[in-house]
Amino acid sequence: MDIHRTNQIELYAEKMMTGPFVVEAFRIAHEMPHIRRVYANALRLAKAEGYYHQDRVAAAALLHDIGLPVVQKRGDHPTVGAELAGQFLLANGLFTSDEIAEICQAIVDHGRLDGTAPLSHILCDADRLEMLGNIGIMRAFTSKAHLPVYDPAHPRGETWDITADGITERFRAGLGIGPTILDQINFQISCYENLSTETARSWGRPLRDTMRQFVIQFAKEVTR
Repeated sequence: MDIHRTNQIELYAEKMMTGPFVVEAFRIAHEMPHIRRVYANALRLAKAEGYYHQDRVAAAALLHDIGLPVVQKRGDHPTVGAELAGQFLLANGLFTSDEIAEICQAIVDHGRLDGTAPLSHILCDADRLEMLGNIGIMRAFTSKAHLPVYDPAHPRGETWDITADGITERFRAGLGIGPTILDQINFQISCYENLSTETARSWGRPLRDTMRQFVIQFAKEVTR
């Protein structure tokens, strides 16, 4: 991997992610430590899955959230981020046009469930692994700090044991993730089902189980 090129990309990502955000709430749980963890996840996944273009993996991971600071609607950030990434990589001559297209498509796809390219799967899984385990619990509490932790009537959350399909149905019905931080955790647990690669599923399984055990133990403690 070209360390000089990767360092140049990381500096640009850090400039974007540490500057002002149009919607400051989008910064929560998406600062540089998150970017660097996704970067590390992605490189490990790529090696395990036999995808050997680590420079492209590094670029996609480091740049995947750079759209967040400049959008007003969170759902727009993958597409906007891909546009910004493409402009930066092209202007600095860091990759060929075909390589840039692949990197940018992965950035677009990290906000979707239907990406098909290997790099898209690697980036999506690297990002989704951040929703699981103790890091996932930390990010749930950080991102939803304005919500009550739990509802005594639903000590495991009203969405306990919900599936990824169940979350989709809630969104279609306009119900959202749920009213408490525990519901956010339940949503993140369900995201395990959306992991694409066998490697990510293997790594994510104990992380998912950690989150489930947290919710179960929490419910026991608040209902004694």
